[in-house]
Amino acid sequence: MADIQELADRLAIRELCDRYTVCVTRRDWEGMAQCFAENGRWRAPAVGYDYQGRATVREAISGIVGAMEFLVQMTHACVIDELTPTRAKVKSVLNEFGRASGEAGVFVLGIYYDTVVKVGGRWEFEDRHFELHYIDAAPPPGMKSVDYANQS
Repeated sequence: MADIQELADRLAIRELCDRYTVCVTRRDWEGMAQCFAENGRWRAPAVGYDYQGRATVREAISGIVGAMEFLVQMTHACVIDELTPTRAKVKSVLNEFGRASGEAGVFVLGIYYDTVVKVGGRWEFEDRHFELHYIDAAPPPGMKSVDYANQS
């Protein structure tokens, strides 16, 4: 049976995954960067991305997503394994949908394989590895209704 600290850690790790997704969707780059350890790594080898260091990850992801008209991420099915008081392995399913311009879009399905560490009482990504399962670059129809510059 899990003790209270283990349950608290599992909840905090799940919240870390959710926070990353909400920050990327809302283009909150400082919040997204704070999800990573100082020397954290984010990589998606199938599309040629591999960035290390919180500041580098922030710059890379903000550039990739910032070039898009809109992007929405959804995290599903988060599984936490090998949990110790300071480290864990996490798998989560990601669904991403967006439009880069009228001629290009993105619909992505895949799995994140993460290593998370507890630093100063806070869980952070040490390594975020995205395994792409499916991508469609057709532009989605429809109307964008969010104004990223004026979000609260």
